[in-house]
Amino acid sequence: MYCQKCGSKTNENNAKFCSKCGEKIKNKSGVNDSVVNKSEINSPADSDMKFSISDSVISRSTITNIGKVVLEKNKIDASVIVEKAEKLAAKGRIAKIFKELDKAAEGSEDEGLLMLRNSVYLSQKDLRTFSFDEGFKAEEYLLELFEISEKHQENLILFILFRNNHYATKGMNQPTDPNTEELYDLLEISEIPSLIRKNIRCSEESLNHLNSYF
Repeated sequence: MYCQKCGSKTNENNAKFCSKCGEKIKNKSGVNDSVVNKSEINSPADSDMKFSISDSVISRSTITNIGKVVLEKNKIDASVIVEKAEKLAAKGRIAKIFKELDKAAEGSEDEGLLMLRNSVYLSQKDLRTFSFDEGFKAEEYLLELFEISEKHQENLILFILFRNNHYATKGMNQPTDPNTEELYDLLEISEIPSLIRKNIRCSEESLNHLNSYF
């Protein structure tokens, strides 16, 4: 039974008065909708409970500092990978570091890192043997760097060699955005860089055709 005045519950079925407030208890099984059990709301446990929002919220400055640490670590990791890739590239073995470079270049706009990523991806096999899916991925990688820096000379050469091997072998028309002829027009160097000569496998015909533009 419940007290109609304070809402306290009594465990004695035959109790006539409320042990909390002394109000006479009527023999009813429920409590009026308008009566709230004040004794339960104002319990000692609740009154002693203290909560500070600062205890559960990480400050904005802390989050910023954590972000800076992560970025710096990523830069250091990328720097180590680039150094390792350049050494392997000089030996014609850049393909060995594909997974590391691909991960390091994810979301990056660093031209040098993206160029190494493109080189290592295209060096995994002869450009004439890329599957359709691998070809789409290569086009995506090359276009990504082209959009960041359309005059990046090494990327232009990779782009041209890839297209003249992959699409020609498949009997497919080359993409027009950008048009391959436009890539030739952007060339400003006089020879194929050693990074590409040592690591990219393609047809002699495509190499001779490219050299004719120098």
